[in-house]
Amino acid sequence: MNISTFQSRMHTFLKALHHALIEVNLDVSTFVLDHVCWRCESEKDYQEMLTLLMQNASLFHRSVYNGREISLLLLHQAISYEGRSIDMIELPAPKEGKPYANGFEHAEFVVPDSLHSWYKAFPLDWDTKNINKEINPDVRLSFGSMSVKFHPYSLAYVVKHLE
Repeated sequence: MNISTFQSRMHTFLKALHHALIEVNLDVSTFVLDHVCWRCESEKDYQEMLTLLMQNASLFHRSVYNGREISLLLLHQAISYEGRSIDMIELPAPKEGKPYANGFEHAEFVVPDSLHSWYKAFPLDWDTKNINKEINPDVRLSFGSMSVKFHPYSLAYVVKHLE
């Protein structure tokens, strides 16, 4: 894969996610699209994607979370999509016993209001298992193999100020 293919796949993913959000009448047009997440099937795939992205990004943060490495990469040139500028990529290494196919898996948005009151205004099938996290709680909607998360702070803010 090269960076052009990566960008093209991001556009395809975001278009599908946008249509899914329209289907459930959820307007995110005023929300900051914080980052997108690329999942890897194997450690080899993770290392290859990390190498590709590091040719086009800088490492913003790396940590071990839930037993696996997660890299946050800041693209040198943001990817534009529908008037949005996406410059942060989350790249988690695969987790034992949790198989994922290679590809984009979720996008995350920053909710400008109270997360608790915002999501309750929409009677959807919310995954709220992380609603009470101490740092940057979130809610998730799943649409097959893709999902979207909503939280009060950007990942960059959390890494720099709250972690």
